[in-house]
Amino acid sequence: MKNITIDVPRREVIVGEDQILLTPKEFSVLLLLAKGDGVVVSREEIGQAVWGSRSDLHRTINVSICRLRSKIGRKAIITMPRVGYKSNREAVMLLS
Repeated sequence: MKNITIDVPRREVIVGEDQILLTPKEFSVLLLLAKGDGVVVSREEIGQAVWGSRSDLHRTINVSICRLRSKIGRKAIITMPRVGYKSNREAVMLLS
């Protein structure tokens, strides 16, 4: 069951029935992962897409993922050790 909805035009994230407030960077990271539709996105790709840089952002990205998980639930984002992250296709629905 998909309990996380990302409404792209409205830039809103709904978990269950609750609207979740995300920072612009958190929203961008979540949207990037959701658009990947379960494909692994490397930290370098996240850094380039969201921060405009591919280097020295590992800690920043880790913190952003941690904050996202605390807001939307741990099961929404899957860590692929030493590779990157991907969205859980079973939990996330993208509205464009």
